[in-house]
Amino acid sequence: MSTGHPGTRDAALRAIGRNLVNFQKLEHCLKALVRTESLAGPLSTLNGKVAARVSKTSQYTLGRAVQEWLRVSTPHNTASPQTRDLFEPWISVSLELPIDLEALTSHREALEALAGERNDLVHLKLAQFNFDSEAECKDLVADLDRQNLRILEQLTFLAPAVKALLELKRLAASPQSMEEMLTSLGETRSDKARE
Repeated sequence: MSTGHPGTRDAALRAIGRNLVNFQKLEHCLKALVRTESLAGPLSTLNGKVAARVSKTSQYTLGRAVQEWLRVSTPHNTASPQTRDLFEPWISVSLELPIDLEALTSHREALEALAGERNDLVHLKLAQFNFDSEAECKDLVADLDRQNLRILEQLTFLAPAVKALLELKRLAASPQSMEEMLTSLGETRSDKARE
């Protein structure tokens, strides 16, 4: 690599690094949300189910995480699981997002496009890129800046669900927090009943 245009080459490398980090953040958020897909069973089996789900989803690529998230986030009617063991506490958890069809369609299209762009960047574009060309580096930085805005839009779109998930995890961490969560759920149901 020549040093004819180190400033533009460095800017291109910084933009590549920034986008790859943001793609990784997006992948991490999607994996965390996919893990929240409806989960039900006797209390004694839930830890094993969660561990298996974490193990499975941790292997997902961004493309697979996108596919699974879109499957999980698409509204569909599912019957509540039937309690089979009356002698053990039974827990059922599901995540429902209040997303209108238009927003969900836009979200789907953006995520699918980003997964493809990430693969092109990592597997095709960089291997053949001429980092010695100032013009190509400037064009790449401009493309990556636009791409980064689209990644950030999706991270912003997912942020409320991720924050809710983190809050749920915090509340479930201690008996006092669990009581706080159950009280909060009871208040929410009472508020909805009054509406």
